[in-house]
Amino acid sequence: MPPARATWMIGPAWDVAALAFGWLPFYLWLVVGLGLGAQAFGGAPLSKGELEAATAAAVLAALAISYVHRHYTFVVVYGDREVFSQRARAYWLAPALIVTILVLAKATAGLAPATVAGIKLSPWQIALFVTGAWNIWHTLQQRYGLLRIYAGKLGGGTERPEQARRDRALIWLATVSVAVALPLLRPQLLAGHVNARKAARVLAPLAEAWWAWALLAALVGAFGWVLLRWLQHEMRAPATPGSGRRGWR
Repeated sequence: MPPARATWMIGPAWDVAALAFGWLPFYLWLVVGLGLGAQAFGGAPLSKGELEAATAAAVLAALAISYVHRHYTFVVVYGDREVFSQRARAYWLAPALIVTILVLAKATAGLAPATVAGIKLSPWQIALFVTGAWNIWHTLQQRYGLLRIYAGKLGGGTERPEQARRDRALIWLATVSVAVALPLLRPQLLAGHVNARKAARVLAPLAEAWWAWALLAALVGAFGWVLLRWLQHEMRAPATPGSGRRGWR
């Protein structure tokens, strides 16, 4: 019988606390400390001014934590010759491209902003939009990478390419479903920031469009199907690493 395989990165307590519930302290600060969404738990709703101030503080804290933690990556990439050599061209071109874009944004800052769907976009706002889109991609792909790490440790078929595709589909379908559902079901959640309110006004007509609800139904259905298939293949993996005992089929 093969020896049992280590299926945790460090240990169950650390993995669950740091990876599965690492967001919980920040969320509690948002609700208990700032009062954002406290009315869902019986608290008093914030006034318009309080909501804007709390949202600004939350965004500032989130961006600060996000940007600071990324700087450690520079040490890993540019401070390790072996790591840098794996994608040297990309590691040279990426910062050069970013600096070029920012220089162009600075040079064109005095031009009249473009108007897209009733929203005026300056070059800096476009740069921020691209940064935000990249952050979403980065975050979701990071979750996908964590799933792949655990799949490789567990084995039993979860490490195969077809299950990797289900991992990616599950994460992205969940995200897109929430993005479509938000302006349809909870548009009030976009009221905490001036740019979010502009986006909410643009998206408001979608609540009366049949195709928007049809799209949401299709996305939720696709997510449910992928989730079912994902669970079926996950449950076929050995219940105990190295034991050969299998779970539900």
